Amino acid sequence: MFLTAVTLALMVAQGGAQQFDLICSGQMDSWGADQVIIRKDSVSRARIDLARNLWCWDTCERVFVIDHVDDAELKLADARRPDGGRTEITVDRITGRFYNSISIRDPMHFDTMTIGKCEPAPYTAIPRAAF
Repeated sequence: MFLTAVTLALMVAQGGAQQFDLICSGQMDSWGADQVIIRKDSVSRARIDLARNLWCWDTCERVFVIDHVDDAELKLADARRPDGGRTEITVDRITGRFYNSISIRDPMHFDTMTIGKCEPAPYTAIPRAAF
């Protein structure tokens, strides 16, 4: 038990917290094929577990694998979609700058882009797999 506590303390001291939430707020722009931009305020909570390499939004209806993490950037997602679109979600670990871009191409043309800032918050556990 003591060894586990010491190991955990060293991990946190060397690389920062391994589990935390981020409250990300900013402006979300959405547009479709007509190019009419709809702008609104956006606030989302992301649960981050670096030890398990997992993350999820708000209520954790779906859990995702973290794409990449280093000392400067947390890349939650960077994926091409089967419809030709793309999903990219990044957080600058130094400044907190948040970027979330989702492009959907088929059957409709729709894009969203959110730029803002994330602030750390107390960790809310990501559910464990049932099997």
